[in-house]
Amino acid sequence: MKKKSLVRFADSNLKRAFQGLEHSSAENQRLYRFINRAFDDFEENAFCGIQIPKKLIPKDCVKKYGIDNCWKYNLPGGVEANLLCCRFRGNNFNKPCP
Repeated sequence: MKKKSLVRFADSNLKRAFQGLEHSSAENQRLYRFINRAFDDFEENAFCGIQIPKKLIPKDCVKKYGIDNCWKYNLPGGVEANLLCCRFRGNNFNKPCP
């Protein structure tokens, strides 16, 4: 099942940190490109990635951000990091979570 979505940042500090990667070291620029690719994938299909069981979503994140679903996205290219995108109650879009 595919569903288009919008990707937005959960908080402005996270957004600034992400934007800072673009004009940083070559390794960070590579990470920036991979994360952008993941955002494109999530915008094309809101259900891409591996869904995290609701009971494993931290309760403080549910309370603070109003999260109702999360997906783990493995970044390509051997990057030892994962991206976590969450759907927030009442919104029809995904946000990278802090």
